[in-house]
Amino acid sequence: MIHGQRNNPRPYNRGMMNASVLAVLDRVMEAHDTSIGDAQILDPVSGMLEMVAWRGVSDEVVLGEDGTGGVWKWLDPRKDMTVCCRAFRGGEALYICDVVRDAPYAPYLDVTLANGIRAIHSIPVLVGGNCVAMVSAMYSSPRVLPLGALEHSRRIMAQAGDWIPASALAIAPHVQPERVAVSGRVGK
Repeated sequence: MIHGQRNNPRPYNRGMMNASVLAVLDRVMEAHDTSIGDAQILDPVSGMLEMVAWRGVSDEVVLGEDGTGGVWKWLDPRKDMTVCCRAFRGGEALYICDVVRDAPYAPYLDVTLANGIRAIHSIPVLVGGNCVAMVSAMYSSPRVLPLGALEHSRRIMAQAGDWIPASALAIAPHVQPERVAVSGRVGK
């Protein structure tokens, strides 16, 4: 079941964008053989990453107790230290094999562990050299990146531009990374 979709008027075709990013999420989770993952879309107005779909993560973490937004609903890729925001800023995939050992991730550690997450692979969705979304695959135990998952993720990201129609996009250039290259840098 995919949670987190809601009507939210934006200056782009949100339905097309959500469907395209969800297709990327499905492929990435399949490549990583995991049931935990999420997808975020870059909001071109605010420059924030908005969580639009999640699996294996509690609704409260994303929506909050009152439904207006929890810890992960809106993230600022310019300053937040989540794995996805750091991958966004670096313009490349980032894999953290154990969040407990990743010092910058400390502010999010309690909620992450409470949701059974120990390892995270965050991958930017690039269209025309611009990051328009982030997709993350997560694991319930510390581990090294599964053999073939990085290469498979690279192929998915290379194809993602074809899946996301130009009419669905509105780029937020004020938050784009300086360089964009999905290289699969591995963190601690």
